[in-house]
Amino acid sequence: MENIIKIYSQKSKLEIIEEHDDGLKVGNGKRIVADIIFKESKSSPVIIVPGMNTSENGKRKILRKLRFLKDRILIFYNIPKLTLNEKDNDFFNFMKRSVSEIRGIIDFSQKNYKFEKVNIIGISLGGIISTIVSAVDDRIEKIILFASGGDFENITWRGLLRFVLKKDCSRKACHNLHKTYKKLLKYNLYDEIMELPRKCFLYDPILFANSIKKKVLMINGFFDTVIPFFSAMELKKRIENAEIIWYPATHLSLSIFSPFFKKKILEFLKN
Repeated sequence: MENIIKIYSQKSKLEIIEEHDDGLKVGNGKRIVADIIFKESKSSPVIIVPGMNTSENGKRKILRKLRFLKDRILIFYNIPKLTLNEKDNDFFNFMKRSVSEIRGIIDFSQKNYKFEKVNIIGISLGGIISTIVSAVDDRIEKIILFASGGDFENITWRGLLRFVLKKDCSRKACHNLHKTYKKLLKYNLYDEIMELPRKCFLYDPILFANSIKKKVLMINGFFDTVIPFFSAMELKKRIENAEIIWYPATHLSLSIFSPFFKKKILEFLKN
């Protein structure tokens, strides 16, 4: 029997406030941070971090696609609302909040289900968040990234988002800043990166990639124009234990290949 557990939190502190027949309510009721599909399992839980503004219908579709993980506790993170018109500082606060909440969910999972490790699946923007969480939290064992990548210069200017994403600087200024950023990154000059005039560098996955020593499976679409080929490869080459699988898909059609990557995911999580 599966129980749906609602986790509520204003920040990242999660507490059980009510128990009932079909699960738990946790936190202070300000926001549903996660849904936990619970079943008795000896396998480590999987946290699912979806893309931007995933609806309830989108959540159901993702869970249907991942129903082959039926032997595990699934924790679906309800990503906060975000628009493409946010300013640099707003994006920074959004990423900081998401990372904090997911780490709070891991705390909750450890406390209530006694698991030492969890796995994480990140989709699109959720993959960017998952990369950061995985770099700063040793409790994540394995990472799967769908339709995700790094290097915000590529994502902002070489993909479809260049037509819709609000930009705080011109393309030339962005390029020059990224040249400086990558030189600093090459020599691990993180204090200097902190002093750059834009905060976008502080939540770019490639900043965190070298810190990830766990196994990473990347699944990307060759014809993805939201997370372009260059962005996926830039992240892959910076993660020590990353494997990438390509499908002839766009950003939105990648999920139709689930019958093909199902076996690969199961093997990856098992081994």
